[in-house]
Amino acid sequence: MKMTTRRRLLIASASVQSRLPTGFREVQWLQGSGTQYCVTDIYPKYDASNFTAIRGDFTALDAQNSKFEIGSHWNQSTGSVSVSHNFAVSFGYMQSIPSGTTTPTLLFRYGRDGNNNASVNMSNFVYPLDIHYELNKTSIVHNGGTSTRTTPSTGYYTATKPIVIGGVYNGNSVSIYNTQTRYKEFKIYNNNTLLCTFVPCYRKSDNKTGFMKITAADGSTEFFPNMGTDEWIIGSVV
Repeated sequence: MKMTTRRRLLIASASVQSRLPTGFREVQWLQGSGTQYCVTDIYPKYDASNFTAIRGDFTALDAQNSKFEIGSHWNQSTGSVSVSHNFAVSFGYMQSIPSGTTTPTLLFRYGRDGNNNASVNMSNFVYPLDIHYELNKTSIVHNGGTSTRTTPSTGYYTATKPIVIGGVYNGNSVSIYNTQTRYKEFKIYNNNTLLCTFVPCYRKSDNKTGFMKITAADGSTEFFPNMGTDEWIIGSVV
């Protein structure tokens, strides 16, 4: 029997959606307004044989007002060691920029020493801007090129708080850091081995927005919903 055009489209649509569970729809991006965040179950770590790496993309809509962050923790204590900025990728008017300036900066934070930061001046780009970022074990990659990553000077660490999408833990509460940015799919690695992919999506039954984690080893999925107020603005359905 000859397949109709409508049937071909339905089969193609089902194929595209097959990586998410029934009841969820994948979208190109989720845009924050400063009230949304999702808490994952990934705890970054760096030791003799492991380094949590993150690679992904987002869109900054405005050089002055866009804020983006995916990270675990600003401040924590491990024994007698005070830990600062142990794992995060951020964009915007950052704390590391001198007061009174408005330089849009892409900031990479890693390690138990708060001084182990790498910043990239993003003022010479045209906005809206699609930004690619990679925080790897030995390098950081971004729109401006590749930079060598230094070893955390105070040694190994394992974060006591999980990675947050749209903010970061500050103590035991989440500081939300997302406005005028579109969060897209990103991937978490242990060194160069893919652990999982986080896909922007929404639940069809109640339009709850969030990210679906797809585990690389077995294809299993877990939904991490928005835990803030309001919902993320959704992009086009994939």
